[in-house]
Amino acid sequence: MLINPKRARGNPDAERPAFDARLPDFVRGPGQAECRKRLSQLSVAIAGVGSVGLAGVDRLSRMGIAALLCADPARFKPASILTHPIVVPSNLDPPKACFGARHAARINPQMDVRYVIGKLEDVSLSVLRKYELMKVATDNLDSVLVLGRQARRLSIPLIREAVEGQTLTAQVAIYSNSSETSPCPVCGFGTWEWASIGKDKRFSCAGGETQSARELTMSIPSHCSLAADLGVQQTVKFVLGLGKPVADTMLSYFGYTNELSVAQLRQNPNCPCDHRAYTQVIVPDKLGKLTMADILNASG
Repeated sequence: MLINPKRARGNPDAERPAFDARLPDFVRGPGQAECRKRLSQLSVAIAGVGSVGLAGVDRLSRMGIAALLCADPARFKPASILTHPIVVPSNLDPPKACFGARHAARINPQMDVRYVIGKLEDVSLSVLRKYELMKVATDNLDSVLVLGRQARRLSIPLIREAVEGQTLTAQVAIYSNSSETSPCPVCGFGTWEWASIGKDKRFSCAGGETQSARELTMSIPSHCSLAADLGVQQTVKFVLGLGKPVADTMLSYFGYTNELSVAQLRQNPNCPCDHRAYTQVIVPDKLGKLTMADILNASG
């Protein structure tokens, strides 16, 4: 785990087109110049640089966003080539987070690209709060729980992308974290989910346990990239305010029936998570010189 995320660098001297060269004039959105400016300012932290996350890293990098943080504790294995957009891994291949960051930096050397060989939830809140969006592309339920809480505390929108291979289902859920009444990922946890918290289990996007954390992703590569592409599409709509609002919704694609559905996400009144956000307070001196009474008075 790298407490201070490392910087990945590309080749700034390579000849490249402008990253907004093929951005369209979005219908019913702000002006084209405003759209391009908004996307060029976007910063995203991604948890999970695997079958879904690595494809998302690629798409976001090609849109010319401002900053990207890749976090993943795992390394590639031989079976990764079946679902990841990579060549055959070898002993010389870097961890997934490092590979994803280097790939992004090669595409866009002007972007601030950093990586953490570890879990995003272990990164300090002072680092996470620098990013405007948090993407979760991991099927580890414990990570979803912790990241959902952290995003809520920092009032950072969280976008979760998931697949279930046997039903050809891809889902993208957007949690706006805009108020104390906004839903969080834990609001949708059921009995099975809570029973396996702390056991490092994976769950299908439809709900219910499907595989242990040490088993392989059971999906086809196009299905994984579809979830990533739907996630990027929803991200663009969310950030630019295009079309029907997508905040606090779950988009689901069902491959067997070729159906799309959008469900509104709502807060569970029985959710055990604290939905209040942190508030930053300026104190009159260095913390080491203040008493607990001083800190309490400053915080109100």
